[in-house]
Amino acid sequence: MPLKLASIQGRAHFVIGSSNDFRVVDVEHSSKGSLPSDVMACFSVWQSLRAHAASLAKTDGVACSIEQLDCPVPQPR
Repeated sequence: MPLKLASIQGRAHFVIGSSNDFRVVDVEHSSKGSLPSDVMACFSVWQSLRAHAASLAKTDGVACSIEQLDCPVPQPR
C-alpha cells in the first residue's frame, strides 16, 4: 500500500483509499506511540512510517471528509 499522510487537527494520519472514499488512521495511536503525532516529525521517520502503513488493512480507520483535512505540511522548509 502506498503511504499517504494527512493532518487532521494537527495530528498525523495515514490515508487509506481513494480521494472520493477514504478512511484515516491516527499515526501515533495506531503505532501505540512508537511513531509521532506531529506531521513534520513524521518525515524524519519515513521508513518506519512506510513499514507501519504496510501493516494497515483497507478497512482500518474511520471515514473522513476532505473538509476535515488540514494543510499536509504545516511548516514547509
